Amino acid sequence: MKRRAIFLIAGWAHTERALHPVASALQEAAYDVRVESTWRLLNRLGNVPWQGPSQGESSVRKKNSGLSYYAKGLRQILEKQGAPCIVVGWSAGGMVAMEVAVEHPELLERLVLIGATARLCADNGYPCGVAAGNVRAMILDMKKNPMAVLDRFFQDVSWPAVESEWLRNKKVKAAHNMGIEPLVDGLRYLQKTDLRDKLKGVKIPALIIHGRDDRIVPWQAGQWLNDSLPDSRIIIHEGVGHDIDGRQSAVLASEIIEFMEDNNLTV
Repeated sequence: MKRRAIFLIAGWAHTERALHPVASALQEAAYDVRVESTWRLLNRLGNVPWQGPSQGESSVRKKNSGLSYYAKGLRQILEKQGAPCIVVGWSAGGMVAMEVAVEHPELLERLVLIGATARLCADNGYPCGVAAGNVRAMILDMKKNPMAVLDRFFQDVSWPAVESEWLRNKKVKAAHNMGIEPLVDGLRYLQKTDLRDKLKGVKIPALIIHGRDDRIVPWQAGQWLNDSLPDSRIIIHEGVGHDIDGRQSAVLASEIIEFMEDNNLTV
């Protein structure tokens, strides 16, 4: 019997390694697990026309195109499977997964969104995001002192836990090796993407998991997703932030498995 396929997608500035603990637990449960990152999805397409850090728009989304290059990379993978797959998106990976769910629902069996949001930046009608000025400043600072930006970012990812300086430096270096242009473009993707008006039509069963103390994506963004997606449920983890997958990987894998094995969901 063919094992059910599940794809995990790590978010901005993270390599696939970030989701390996969860992936290992899912593999032990006899799933066919594959781990990607948003950076790797982008590279799958090759020859992305970088506009460079000085430009105002993200080059990962063609003008008048429905999908970003990230989502096109994910679509390319899913189309080769021959059957709908389970997609687990963490942070920016969740945004990419939602893009594909909106445009190509036939490719997804179920959707798991961890620390994800339909829109990163807050505005007058959406208080669930982060301050737009903070994201703009982050983009500008990436051109001046990227190592400092990445260091602050990974501190916020792990908060309220305090990660060792050695481990954080390792993550900073791995992210920096992705290249400044892809990192800046990834921030612009997060800055510009807004999926709020498109999610009402997504009928795919969805599980939303969020940390109450998330400093990257406020937990209220996860609640907004649960209120907006027609067939969803939400789990809020107390005492943990954005790094749920690193801090509570066994619990997270158990929640995902329970969701995937629930035969009472509408599919």
